[in-house]
Parts: sequence; structure tokens; C-alpha cells
Amino acid sequence: ELLRDDTFPPLPLPCTVLHVRRSDSGLARQPFRRYAALREYIETGNISAGDTVVLLTDDRSTIDEAQKFHPHIRWIYAQRPRHYAANGGFDG
Repeated sequence: ELLRDDTFPPLPLPCTVLHVRRSDSGLARQPFRRYAALREYIETGNISAGDTVVLLTDDRSTIDEAQKFHPHIRWIYAQRPRHYAANGGFDG
């Protein structure tokens, strides 16, 4: 449904899809989910400069991190409200 929505741009191929779930990372509960930097996802996925990556995430700070620290990658993501871990709330 998300990919049929007007908020998501057409996908150029080839591309890599990353799902970065962070809203419950680092919380003191079981099972514990470690907070992983976006760099770890990029390295594990063998993503290189100029690659196109579809970023699926529940956290706005992941998009901020992608744009600030990895501008050499072409990021595609839906424009929608997300959890904003840094502020403990939602954007939008």
C-alpha cells in the first residue's frame, strides 16, 4: 500500500532496501534491541557511493543521519510522520 501512495516516489532499479527500526531500540526490556548506527547497515549491505537506497524507518533521526553523514548515497523515503527519538515524540 505504501508503494502505491503518492508520498512515495517511483523506485529506480537497481536499488537496495533498508529497514531501520529504532523506536524501541535500547529500551530496558526483553528482548533487548541494540541501537545500530546507520553506518553499520550501510557496511553490512555493501552499499557504495552513488547507490540508490530505499530507506524504510520508524524514526526521523535515521533520515537525518542518512542526509547528514551519508550524502554520497541516493536516499529515497516516504514523506510521512515518524517517531523522533531525539525528542521523544512524533514529527508531523
